[in-house]
Amino acid sequence: MFRPPLPAPGLAAATLLWVILDQAAKLLVVWHGLVGPAPVIPGFFDLLYRENRGGAWGLFAGAPEWFRMPFFVCSSLAAVAFLVWLRRRMAIRRPWVDWAFPAILGGAVGNLLDRVRLGYVIDFIDWHVAGAHWPTFNVADVGITVGVALLVFDSLFDPRSAATAEGAGRAAGTEEAPPGPPGEG
Repeated sequence: MFRPPLPAPGLAAATLLWVILDQAAKLLVVWHGLVGPAPVIPGFFDLLYRENRGGAWGLFAGAPEWFRMPFFVCSSLAAVAFLVWLRRRMAIRRPWVDWAFPAILGGAVGNLLDRVRLGYVIDFIDWHVAGAHWPTFNVADVGITVGVALLVFDSLFDPRSAATAEGAGRAAGTEEAPPGPPGEG
């Protein structure tokens, strides 16, 4: 069943909420002067201030500044523009898709604000188990990850895909009758 998508003001408000959550969390980390690990759940989750000059997992962190900043700013702006364009073209059928876009957009804008303002992204969430560490991340990264996961989930478990393929076969007259028992024919 088709349902109208989140209206533009709602999309903007939800995106702004993600940006505010991200920037407020980063501000709190900076205000508290968090440098070393501050255990939240010992042996699993710490708060740890990091300045990420690269992209995801430190991608291009060692690249020269003249390349790195324009690359990340331009790619962030292109991603935001693409997401806004894609969102306008999609027929939204399930509510979680409505919330995927503001999460991704808010995350992209939150990290973009850091890059433009500071020249790096503040990361502070440090997950680890038995000495193995996940790369440090932030609230913006959570928004991007959750939003992308919702879109992937929607595309993998979309009943329209099977129905569309089945309907296209019938419409083209290419649907075959199921095979009969062996020996008939």
